[in-house]
Amino acid sequence: MCRRTTGAPCVAWFSVPSQDLVLLAGAPTRFRSSAHATRTFCPNCGTRLTFIDDATPGETDITTGSLDQPNLVAPQDPIFTSEQLAWLKLADALPQCRRSRAEG
Repeated sequence: MCRRTTGAPCVAWFSVPSQDLVLLAGAPTRFRSSAHATRTFCPNCGTRLTFIDDATPGETDITTGSLDQPNLVAPQDPIFTSEQLAWLKLADALPQCRRSRAEG
């Protein structure tokens, strides 16, 4: 789903406690993308910003590419590697989760 919503071969996310998330300006547009998740994006340019999964209340995933300094966030646990494009090789030395973190 992430690949289709962004048009990119993969998406880098990082998670924060929802109460710690502070937006500097404006309010994102919310979109209920499935029965269990809400995504937000910038209403002006369409940049994907967050993913909020009902299964992990109190946690918000943020697109690393939307940050002013994305290099400050390093990969830790690639997820959904079972859906990775065959030609894409990212952080192969890290533990891989074939599905979500919860599913392993």
